[in-house]
Amino acid sequence: MERLLKNFRSDSYGYIIKPNHVEIQADGRVNSAKSIFLTNKTLKNLPVQFNNVMGEFDVSTSTLTTLEGSPQTCDSFRCYGTPLHSLQGGPQAVSVEYNCNRCWLKTLEGAPHDMGFQGRFHASGNMLENLVGAPQQVDFLDVTSNPLNSLEGLPKYCRKLSLPYQPHIPLLRVLLVSGLQTLEVLLEEGSWSEDQTDLQEILLKYAGKGWAAMVPCAREMIRMGYRENARL
Repeated sequence: MERLLKNFRSDSYGYIIKPNHVEIQADGRVNSAKSIFLTNKTLKNLPVQFNNVMGEFDVSTSTLTTLEGSPQTCDSFRCYGTPLHSLQGGPQAVSVEYNCNRCWLKTLEGAPHDMGFQGRFHASGNMLENLVGAPQQVDFLDVTSNPLNSLEGLPKYCRKLSLPYQPHIPLLRVLLVSGLQTLEVLLEEGSWSEDQTDLQEILLKYAGKGWAAMVPCAREMIRMGYRENARL
C-alpha cells in the first residue's frame, strides 16, 4: 500500500490518496471511496489500474497520453486540456459529467455508450469530423469548435445539443434525435460565436419527428438559404 501511494504524493497540484479511502482488489485494481484529482500532473500514463471511484476522477491539464488505467466507473470524469488523441481505456460508466474538451481528439470512440438521462458530455475544441463513438443516451452534448462534416454518431436521445455551424455540414440527422428541447448551432470565428437562430428554430420545429419530417424541414431550410445543410 505505501509503495502504491508514493505514486500520488501530495503537492501543489493534487493531493494524496489516503489509505482509508482506497481498497486494492486481488487483481491489483484500486477502488476509491473519494474523488481522485491528478490535475496538472506530469504523467505519461497512470501508474496503477483504477476500478471504481466514488466521486470525480480528474486528470485534466496533465501530460497523459493514454487513459489506460482509468476507473471503469466514476460519477464525473475530466481529462480536458490533455494531449490524449484517444479516449480508449477511459471509463465506460459515467453518470454526471464527462469532459474531454481540447484533447486533440479525432474520434470519440472509447467514450461511454450510455450516460443516462442526466449525463453531460463535453467534447469541444477537438479535431472531430464526425460523432462516431459519442454517447447514444445523454442529457447534454457539446461538440462546438470542431471541424465537423458529418453528424454520423449523433445520440439517439439528447435533451440539449450544441453544434458548430459549417455551411456544408448536413443537419437533417438532428431530426432523428429524441427528447431534444434545446439546440445551439453556433457560427464560430476565433473567440466569437453567434447563434444561427432561424436555423435552430426550423430544426427544433421538426426535432423528434423522424423520417416523416425530413422533406418539409429540408424545404424550409432551403427557403431560408440553408440548401447545403438540408441533407443527411
